[in-house]
Amino acid sequence: MTLLLGALTSDAVVLGADGIEFRHAPGVSKRQDLLDRQKLFFLDDHPIAVGIHGQNRLVSQGGSINSQWLAIDALPNLVQKIDHDGTVDVLCRNVFDRLMSDVCFTFEILARAGILAAPLGILVVGFDHKRNIPRCYEAWWPLPNGPEQPRVIEHPRDRRIPAVMHSGDGARYAKTAISHGGRYSIDRLKKTSLNETQQYVRALYKKAEMLQPREDIEFGGDYHEITVTPDRAEWTVACSPKRTLNPTGNKPAS
Repeated sequence: MTLLLGALTSDAVVLGADGIEFRHAPGVSKRQDLLDRQKLFFLDDHPIAVGIHGQNRLVSQGGSINSQWLAIDALPNLVQKIDHDGTVDVLCRNVFDRLMSDVCFTFEILARAGILAAPLGILVVGFDHKRNIPRCYEAWWPLPNGPEQPRVIEHPRDRRIPAVMHSGDGARYAKTAISHGGRYSIDRLKKTSLNETQQYVRALYKKAEMLQPREDIEFGGDYHEITVTPDRAEWTVACSPKRTLNPTGNKPAS
């Protein structure tokens, strides 16, 4: 249960996320487990960031529930294969192909154990080196036996910039806030400075958080944020410790 919220302008991508994590057990409703789960990551050598929501713990083919691992752990090896011509869509499609069998197996084994699973989404945002424009793709795995199929989605689908993207269970609250217009109108992102774009994302996040029913929150905890420009990705709101996607796992300065 998460809200991933981002603003895409011609100059930057600002991506924010909450830090709450819920866990499920057989016969037990969701319980809060963490308030500072890291859901955003970035690459030291590329203007790319990654956000994750939903079923972030996976089980490899043939494994057991007790051998769960974090989906993000698969990404450093994929990052090593990226060149400067490939970037955003290439990484997202590589993630989709790499995790497909493990995600499907995880849904299957959790269902057999009577444990509630969640859809999984992995966002990849950043700048294409060739055209120097922002792009956002999502590797998406809905729950099985539903009308949707696993796929890679581009946000926004019409590629209009500026744009706001939102994913995760909290997305509907962000949509509601945007529909109110005024301070949360996407038009406010036209001709904004980087600081103004960051303030827009933070204000929209807070408004979405306030729109939740207090008795059944779906996202919250520590807010963290990454800003991506054509040259780099960096933390603009961080809580320690933080991992990057580089194989060394270096922690950025907060």
